[in-house]
Amino acid sequence: MPACSGQTPFSTFPAPRLPVMPGDHEIGREQLAFTALPNAVPLGRAFVRRRLRAWNLHVRVPGLDDDCELVVSELLTNALEATAHIGPADGADYTDLRRRKLATIVVRLRRTRACLFCEVWDGSPAPPRPACAPPGELPEGGRGLPLVAALSADWGWFPDRPGGKVVWACWRVPS
Repeated sequence: MPACSGQTPFSTFPAPRLPVMPGDHEIGREQLAFTALPNAVPLGRAFVRRRLRAWNLHVRVPGLDDDCELVVSELLTNALEATAHIGPADGADYTDLRRRKLATIVVRLRRTRACLFCEVWDGSPAPPRPACAPPGELPEGGRGLPLVAALSADWGWFPDRPGGKVVWACWRVPS
């Protein structure tokens, strides 16, 4: 049985679901939308740390805040890379930025009685791709998803009906 439970996070259509445990109910939810710029990563980490402290999870599950911060960093970095083509081109000056719509990414934290979910939405429909490299070689990109898998109880992704995708990770938390 999967380690965590939940529901489809960003839309209401029947999409692939997060792992479900009967009787587990959502007891908290916070989300923050960012412009897809490099400062989204440190802002996302601060958001996670602040929210987990407000839910007192940093005390109840030692190390959870550090693991969740690292996971959100990886997922936000992937979202930035996935949406890079949506925003302004390299070398754009401030007048170009004003005329063009920048991509958005969203971080959502959800707390159920049994689990914590970290979910990141971006506007790219392309699935996340873990690195594939010969043994002993480390590729430049794609190492974050194995790290997400190592630090969380479970993770996955699904396409979001309005567009884009949601990549999620979850951890068990004591009641």
